[in-house]
Amino acid sequence: MERIMVILVAFVLTALPAWAGQMAPVSPNQSPAMKNAPAQPETREVEGKHKNVDQSGRRVILEDGTALTIPDALKAKLAFLRSGATVRATYQDMGGDKVATSLEVRSEAQKSKS
Repeated sequence: MERIMVILVAFVLTALPAWAGQMAPVSPNQSPAMKNAPAQPETREVEGKHKNVDQSGRRVILEDGTALTIPDALKAKLAFLRSGATVRATYQDMGGDKVATSLEVRSEAQKSKS
C-alpha cells in the first residue's frame, strides 16, 4: 500500500507542473479565445461628391472613382442621392470591396447651414 502511495505522489508531483503550464494564458494581455478570434476589418471614412449609382443599384460611385458597395440595410438612403450631393460614409474593406457601414447624404443646402 505504501508503495502505491509513493508512486501516486511521484506522479502527481511530476504531472501537475506540466498540466498547469498548459493552463497558462497566451500572454498577460490576451486570452486564448482572443488569440483564435478572426481579425475585424478596419473601419475607414470617405467623403466626396456623388457621381452615379452603377446599373446593379448596389454601388455608389464618387467623383474620385471610389466605389462603395451598399448593403440592403442602407439601401433606403439611396433615395436621397442626387448628382453632386456630398456623401460621407464609413466602410470596411472586405475582399477588395468597400462595403459601407454607414452612409450620410448631404445636399448643398445642408452643407451651407453647417
